[in-house]
Amino acid sequence: MANDGSIRCQYTERTNEAAKFYWEDGLEECVALAQELLDDPDMPRYYRIKALVLLGATVDDVVEANDYSINAEALWRLEKRWHIEDEDENVDLVMAELGNELDELRSTLQEGIREKFNFDEEEDSISAHDDEVADTQAMS
Repeated sequence: MANDGSIRCQYTERTNEAAKFYWEDGLEECVALAQELLDDPDMPRYYRIKALVLLGATVDDVVEANDYSINAEALWRLEKRWHIEDEDENVDLVMAELGNELDELRSTLQEGIREKFNFDEEEDSISAHDDEVADTQAMS
């Protein structure tokens, strides 16, 4: 049976490999490896979160990417509940790093969702309609 350190090392290597594909524009390979990692029911939460973030940043469909982001954030929040802040500086740093990655992904996805569903155009249309209603009411 492998010890805990060698198991973490294997997950670290595979997660880093998926990230390397991402940074080198091997997006299909990144998605395939991240999916493969997620299929492992024994994978620790940290690596699961990393794989979900990679998928959220990689897949073309913004709705699917958002689902990955939501799942990653749920696991991150669960993990935060298990660790008391300021008890272990290393854990605090890792959780902060993951939190920053999730914030960045969420911000990017919000822009993509706005573009996909044309929220800006809808807001402009609603604003124009509200102005027309206000003008009509002012004339009464």
